[in-house]
Amino acid sequence: MADIVHTIHNKLDFKLVSLPQNLTGMDTRHKDINSWLKQSEEEFLAICGMGGSGKTTLAKYIIDSNWRTFENISFLEDIGSRCKDSRDLCELQEKLLGDILGGKNRKIPSVSHGMCKIEEALQTKKALIVLDDIVTGPVNSFTWE
Repeated sequence: MADIVHTIHNKLDFKLVSLPQNLTGMDTRHKDINSWLKQSEEEFLAICGMGGSGKTTLAKYIIDSNWRTFENISFLEDIGSRCKDSRDLCELQEKLLGDILGGKNRKIPSVSHGMCKIEEALQTKKALIVLDDIVTGPVNSFTWE
């Protein structure tokens, strides 16, 4: 019974990402990333490229085509401009944690506390998380050209 409730909740709570029809050039990149999602043991993938080259659109396309594969999905936008101080980071962590836990809101008093709570939540969840508009260090990357 709990599985049925969880399934219905996830379907009702799912928010489709708005994408234009007939996106050009997405299929090849989509296939590469989907293959990576299914086969890789790695936990992180960075999509790198110049501003305006379609990285966010590709990420939304991946979410739109894979939402049934994951227990929960979180799409956090404009992180670079939204992280001015630790309170901003706590708000993003609260959003991420809420998405991971299926809408359960949690107050996070500090960034370090939020990191612990998110790590704890991800131990038992298969989640697709997109952190949009951030600068990353060296991780596995899919270069968008």
